[in-house]
Amino acid sequence: MTRSPVTFEGQLCRAWNAGKPTRAQSYVPPFYDALDFDSYRLMGRARTARAFVTYPDHYALLAAILGEVRAGCGPEIDEILINSRMPSVVRLPADFFGTNVLFLNDPEDEAVRLAKTGVQVLVIRERFVRHTVEAADNGLSLLWWNAPEDGTEAMQRLATRLRGLGIAPAAKAAA
Repeated sequence: MTRSPVTFEGQLCRAWNAGKPTRAQSYVPPFYDALDFDSYRLMGRARTARAFVTYPDHYALLAAILGEVRAGCGPEIDEILINSRMPSVVRLPADFFGTNVLFLNDPEDEAVRLAKTGVQVLVIRERFVRHTVEAADNGLSLLWWNAPEDGTEAMQRLATRLRGLGIAPAAKAAA
């Protein structure tokens, strides 16, 4: 059995590309009947965190996070697993088409399976709000199984680098 993963819990707290012009884009879901419209109306009533990214910016932010992971944690990570969220209305950037990057609905189960074989695996689980009707909290979780001895320090350095993208360490819950 593998030891516990090195973890990071963060929160997107501002637009990740603050101060840079971004193209205004909106996404209108495809509606086909009255039930679609009613469902959309009901979703809009849910309380959610502020949307700091658009659908196209979502993957640009994930690509930037992936770049920081690769720069901060080193090339020794065998597999990078990212949770897949729908709907997705844009093409994935080329940065995601590496031999060691995989999008999954439940990356933690696959990470545990791989870690048991000795593979060094990092999970990126994001919950960024892309539209005000989404039930998300702008959270980011990183879990690094079979990290090297300096994995905790590497994750701390990565946390510092992520601040440049508008992601701050999440506040610790009171015990």
